Amino acid sequence: SERIFANHYRVAYFGRHFEHLDGQECVYREPAAVRIAEFSQRMQAQYSRRFGGVEVPLLSNAKPVNRTTADADKPAMQIVSVEPHFDADERRRRRTEFQRSFNVDTFAYENAFVPDGKPKDSIVHQHVRRTIIRTETAFPALRKRVRVVDKRNEILPPAVVACDGIVSKCAALEAEIGSDEPDTKKLQIILQGSLLLQINAGPLAVFEAFLGGDGSSDVKHDASHLDALRDAMVRFTRDLEQGVALNKRLIGVEQQDLQVMLEQGFHKFRLRVHELDDRVDAPKGSVQ
Repeated sequence: SERIFANHYRVAYFGRHFEHLDGQECVYREPAAVRIAEFSQRMQAQYSRRFGGVEVPLLSNAKPVNRTTADADKPAMQIVSVEPHFDADERRRRRTEFQRSFNVDTFAYENAFVPDGKPKDSIVHQHVRRTIIRTETAFPALRKRVRVVDKRNEILPPAVVACDGIVSKCAALEAEIGSDEPDTKKLQIILQGSLLLQINAGPLAVFEAFLGGDGSSDVKHDASHLDALRDAMVRFTRDLEQGVALNKRLIGVEQQDLQVMLEQGFHKFRLRVHELDDRVDAPKGSVQ
């Protein structure tokens, strides 16, 4: 049976009711079945009871909390889901999901924003504030809650955000392609999410926005970031080709219609990527 790993949530506490926890942050480890809504409701109920029925609201995760303007007499919490975070060398060492789920003391969460604060629809304007936190001890731990002892922020420009997203998809695909026992369901989720989408959705839309021109000529991106995105696009196309071939070997007769749609989707995907970067060969033949 498939291993079930944990979810992690960062909780920040505000207000004198929390005593020594006021202004502190902790990471909680929860079973995989416990989603953030359930966890948040439980935490609110737990502390409300502890404080004699005082309401404990949740603060927005959209931006950091300004403690100088917060009312110390009113308890509040900010809760956000966090993921294990590794630098490039650590990711190479931790190749399996199991390795990336144990002995972890560094986590990250992200918030998208536009620098001038004006709402914009295009992803070419969206920056990301990545907050990286380190806990006092590594998870899994004897304690369910571990204090955060270090925190730093990174601001990622739009092209880097896009590249990171594609690289993550590559890693997920490559994990199944390189597995002795690939998970057909996981593989198909990635393939369908990349190849069977409507126009202006998914990875191809990302490439189009940054590399194909979408009318956003007012946005200037660092050339090295665009080069990295092109490299990720080429890598992802090759991974998709292997993924579609792997799916064909794994499925039964009952899923042949899905396979045909995936192959057709990949043909169109590859054709457009070839137009954006000739390092990817044009597909042979035509869509059936």
